[in-house]
Amino acid sequence: SIITFLNKLAARFPDKEFSTLAYLYTMNPPKHVKPLPNVNIMLCDIDCDREVTLTENASGKEFVKAMEGWSAITNNIFVWDYGINFDNYLAPFPNFHILQDNIRLFKKNHATMHFSQIAGSRGGDFAELRAYLVSKLMWNPEANVDSLMQHFLHGYYGEAAPYLYQYIKVMEGALIGSGQRLWIYDSPVSHKYGMLKPQLMRRYNQLFDDAEKAVAEDNKFLKRVQRARLPIQYSELEIARTDIGTDMNEISPKLALFEKRVKEFNVPTLNERSNSPVDYCKLYRERYICLLYTSDA
Repeated sequence: SIITFLNKLAARFPDKEFSTLAYLYTMNPPKHVKPLPNVNIMLCDIDCDREVTLTENASGKEFVKAMEGWSAITNNIFVWDYGINFDNYLAPFPNFHILQDNIRLFKKNHATMHFSQIAGSRGGDFAELRAYLVSKLMWNPEANVDSLMQHFLHGYYGEAAPYLYQYIKVMEGALIGSGQRLWIYDSPVSHKYGMLKPQLMRRYNQLFDDAEKAVAEDNKFLKRVQRARLPIQYSELEIARTDIGTDMNEISPKLALFEKRVKEFNVPTLNERSNSPVDYCKLYRERYICLLYTSDA
């Protein structure tokens, strides 16, 4: 019904272009009508998991089937892709390994426009690196992603680059090895037995310690590394809330450091509901730390 309606508008105003969302219940193409050339289809993959490419899991395959259906009846496709955790901007979102194959898929299926909704909020997980890689791949889907990543890391983080590269790769492997989904309304707690399990968290923190030491004499690079560390610090706090026997002598200074850093870096929000990270720290003390101290007593 939507395409039928838009075709009538498009025929009446042939000098104008009309765009409509192929989103959720309208994701699949119609069987008996084709959009006119000046009807643009904005195809959204919001329901898809992100731990592997769109061709490799059930949710992605459903989207790919819909995309192939649209590409069979129109060349005017705008893909709306997601690389962000709407519930927890400050949580790790290791999706770098899927970016290239997905963008190649979009191009193959007649997508001439692409909006990548990624970690744009200050403090979001490697927001700058993710924006850089996606932009480069939009220009050239065949670019060498590893070389691009290395180039950016060395330019933006200086001598800390090798440690951050290793952190990214270790977490990527841990996610895939865990067999858990990665989706856009995720929680660090969902991965407490997978990519964020204690043994790996110790490894991540060691890599960030090494990264900070490597740029200790360069305040610009040091601050960037410290900002990149926020997702691990936030994950530690979130996971600690669910662990029986959490040591408050360890958590209290971690919370204080996290609060100091989100203030220093002007991190505006934790999620799409605009919850303040400073308020989060206040509530954490009131609802969690005080409760545990009371129960211990």
